Amino acid sequence: MKTISSTANPLVKDLALLQRKSRERKQRGIFIVEGQRELSLALQGGYELDKLLFYPDLINLQDLQILVGPLPEETIAISKDVYEKLAYRNSTEGVIACLKIKEHSLSSAVLTNEDMLLLVAEARKNQAI
Repeated sequence: MKTISSTANPLVKDLALLQRKSRERKQRGIFIVEGQRELSLALQGGYELDKLLFYPDLINLQDLQILVGPLPEETIAISKDVYEKLAYRNSTEGVIACLKIKEHSLSSAVLTNEDMLLLVAEARKNQAI
């Protein structure tokens, strides 16, 4: 398993950029989730785990496996300094994850019933609904 201890690591810088820039998240199709509860909800919602970073002083591998099931190939232990650089909340239980963005277009909607009512709202920049 890989370990990152430097805040100057290219992956750490890349993840910090993803956190700050929505354009980067959209272009790469990845977003960051911080916290055990938030990660659990995202996985229940069908989001696919890409990378998983954890601070071993706050959560161990066994608890991590209980939380996410099979660990992704890129499961990375991080140091306190790296965790503090990437964590933007005070109480996140030591878990930061990269998840793949799902497509939410109308064409990808799954319609399960012919009598289903579907409401679509659209807004354009500088235009109120």
